[in-house]
Amino acid sequence: MGKPKAILSICAHWYADGTYIQSAEKPRQIYDMYGFPDELYEVQYPVSGNRDLTMDVLNLLGDKVSINDTWGIDHGTWTVLVHMFPKADIPVVQLSVNRRLAEEECYNLGKELAPLREKGYLIFASGNVVHNLRAVEFDNPIETPSADAFDEFIKEAVLARNDEAFIMTHIKMQIMQCPPKTTSSLCCTPLAPLKKKRLWYTITSVTLAPCP
Repeated sequence: MGKPKAILSICAHWYADGTYIQSAEKPRQIYDMYGFPDELYEVQYPVSGNRDLTMDVLNLLGDKVSINDTWGIDHGTWTVLVHMFPKADIPVVQLSVNRRLAEEECYNLGKELAPLREKGYLIFASGNVVHNLRAVEFDNPIETPSADAFDEFIKEAVLARNDEAFIMTHIKMQIMQCPPKTTSSLCCTPLAPLKKKRLWYTITSVTLAPCP
């Protein structure tokens, strides 16, 4: 897919009361996770920010977005990018997930961001389709049926480009009695009405919209 000139990361771990974009020249790395091996907290991913990308997002979203540098590059972003781009030589800017947006508003926000791809940016969204830690069955040796069924539903909808299914997922969850999904799965899947051959989906972990 070529090397992007910068990465816009939309991660479920920056779950905020508004839509925010970072502008820091050197965003700090955040270790916003608990109970993992010490080695994980020693991983360094010192990426730079990218002012051009920040300004492009501001221009595309207008008054729907504002600059906020209280956050940084969190583990939902760097734990994946450290494997994709281990040299940390591609600038990264994070965009928050706005908890106040409805499903269709998330979808429309994604469509507004789609032109970034034509400028050579990678739109990267990180978040599990099903991620409800309060409902984890730690003693269950197999998948939880409702979570597994919902994951399969999302996968089929992605492959079929059934965008309406994503907008109506709250109804599907009620029918299937599934654990709530992360909002990021709503934000990342419809980033553009794209041709199938130009999409790369890994359903249960991360969704990528590659640059041309």
